[in-house]
Amino acid sequence: MSYQEIKSIVALVSTLLINGLYGWYVFWRYQQEAPGVAELFRFWAVAMLIFMGVALVAQILITVVFRAAYRRITGETEPSFADELDRTIGLRATRNAYYAFALGLVVALLTQVLSLPPVALFATMFLAGIASEVAQALTQLYYYRRGV
Repeated sequence: MSYQEIKSIVALVSTLLINGLYGWYVFWRYQQEAPGVAELFRFWAVAMLIFMGVALVAQILITVVFRAAYRRITGETEPSFADELDRTIGLRATRNAYYAFALGLVVALLTQVLSLPPVALFATMFLAGIASEVAQALTQLYYYRRGV
């Protein structure tokens, strides 16, 4: 397996793990606090802002650990350049991530058109973020395996 394939798998697993654990924690807290309509938007704003910080720090730590482990296990350093194939795959993965997030955003807005509770809007937006990261990692893995 190439470095890029392993990196995509690590990104996919870490995304699912970080988002899954944080999502479980937030929904558990939501049920414990049971915020009313007035506090609902504040609750979700705080939860999402904290999540951005937690996810950023976790991704940085996972990247550092992955690079160190890869170097220790294989004895190789990560590639210091990106060729045309890497750039093409990166662009396609980014495109698919944007598509997944845009679709999720439309679905989130539809929850309000259908008069669902506001929590459905926030949950759908949270899931759209996860879907976009998963789409990006899966696209990279697919194209590194299959080729462009």
